[in-house]
Amino acid sequence: VIGANHLHIANLPESYKYSLAALKLHKELNDNYGIAADYNNFAIWYSKQNKYDKELGLYKVALHYLKSEDSYNARKLKFTLFFNTTIGYIDSK
Repeated sequence: VIGANHLHIANLPESYKYSLAALKLHKELNDNYGIAADYNNFAIWYSKQNKYDKELGLYKVALHYLKSEDSYNARKLKFTLFFNTTIGYIDSK
């Protein structure tokens, strides 16, 4: 959450630092939803720097972690990832 907040105020170095810490924790906990959300944040981080190839690749990684997840929040995040992927693709053209 801290990383996402820094991301939204365009504090990219702090966003990256906190998102990396969250990803490490979510991986230790085997929290696929959290891992997917972290990769979504990293993808947005790259989009803010116009690095669309990396952005689009990270959305794909995030979706991989949600493959077997079917909770309401996971379905919402899948929708967000599909939407973000579409916008990222359009921005890259």
